[in-house]
Amino acid sequence: FLNISISQMPRCKICKYMPLCSGGCIGRKVIAKQSVSEPDVIACGLMEAFEKYIVPILPPKQQKFINDIINKQ
Repeated sequence: FLNISISQMPRCKICKYMPLCSGGCIGRKVIAKQSVSEPDVIACGLMEAFEKYIVPILPPKQQKFINDIINKQ
């Protein structure tokens, strides 16, 4: 799994959070016997919560930085 790249994760490749999470934790996927080419569902949920609950309480400069990354696509 050390040689896996984002190009081998089709659903992650098109996700708006990809620049922040990079497909999540591959080690967690291996331990859970989940395909390494599938998204890390825990990371997906965390990214949604991060955007909804954490980003709004960050200082404006950091909010803009994170939102620019998320909305880049």
